Amino acid sequence: MSNPVVTNSSSSLNGKTLLTKQGLAANQPRCIVSRSLSVQSITDGLVTPVPIVFDTAVVNIGAMFVIGTPDRITIIESGFYLVIGSIAYADNATGLRYCYLSVNATYDLPQTIVHAFAGDFNCLQSQTVYQFSATDFIQLQALQNSGGALDTSSVASPANELTYVNSLMVVKLF
Repeated sequence: MSNPVVTNSSSSLNGKTLLTKQGLAANQPRCIVSRSLSVQSITDGLVTPVPIVFDTAVVNIGAMFVIGTPDRITIIESGFYLVIGSIAYADNATGLRYCYLSVNATYDLPQTIVHAFAGDFNCLQSQTVYQFSATDFIQLQALQNSGGALDTSSVASPANELTYVNSLMVVKLF
């Protein structure tokens, strides 16, 4: 099964209804973006978070993701949303790894911090339910202090799952 791409004109995702007579069904992904075509280098240091730059829109209802601003998802309808972001860092056992969710480039949404470990990639996830206004934008941001630049991992997700590393998902709740 190939990864689905959903636009304004589509009405289903893997056989699940996304549209009703009144419009979009509640609790369905409005936007899922990922960085799947290449790794991204994250500079060393714990001062300035690095926005993840996405290259693939898996679900993009209402053009919330625009390739001209590939580091964000823009909210088009005010309301409460579930936001889930994940970052996978390449194998390295030194320092800390951070995964931030930010709104309008401020750092007031949840973050996840872990001590790095060796032997596998370090995958972090942050999630929140947040009340957004139309035109707010969400970024997934990374920080690390391994002693040098560190790439995100290029681990691929299975084609039949809507689970992605180096990704950001937005679900409208109400």
